[in-house]
Amino acid sequence: CIDGGDLPAPPLGAPLILLFITIVAGGGLAAMHVNLLVTRSAISLSREEIAWMLSLCGLGMLAAQIFHAKLDWLVTVPRRLAGLTLGLLAVALFMFPVAASMAELSGIIVAAGWSSATLRLVTSFWISGGGAPSGVKLGFQHSAASIGQALAPLAIAIVAPGAQPLVLWGIGGLSLALLVSLPLAWRPPAIVKSSA
Repeated sequence: CIDGGDLPAPPLGAPLILLFITIVAGGGLAAMHVNLLVTRSAISLSREEIAWMLSLCGLGMLAAQIFHAKLDWLVTVPRRLAGLTLGLLAVALFMFPVAASMAELSGIIVAAGWSSATLRLVTSFWISGGGAPSGVKLGFQHSAASIGQALAPLAIAIVAPGAQPLVLWGIGGLSLALLVSLPLAWRPPAIVKSSA
């Protein structure tokens, strides 16, 4: 059941968009996790608090998976779902370096976990469409997730300590750029004109 103009992804350009979304979703979450371990200017976290934040992230991911198991948004409105979730991920990435309290940080971490899990679900569902065997595309999608999880911590390791928020903001900017490119992955239905 396709609702409101979201059609199955076309065979050529859409898988690349979906792979980039997977890279950004995994990279954004990995960058946050690494940043939890380094000293923050506003909040210095203890070992227990870091463990709590990582658990909150996992709970946010679990909540998203249960939520989407009960609804059909992955099928009926994938473009809107991906757009809202990329926007939420971008907001979380932009706000993370400037969070000033544990409550703010907790909300940001849950939002990031929710976003990453949702984006992984929507890309996994739609990348396994036609054109190539779904196992091949899913293999590429899981590889893309690993690329994001490897590149983001590497970028944080390379940049100067004071520039680490720039990595998060850069990934947030990529999330917004991908949000703009979503019509390439899910095209609206063509309007057929009947001849009178």
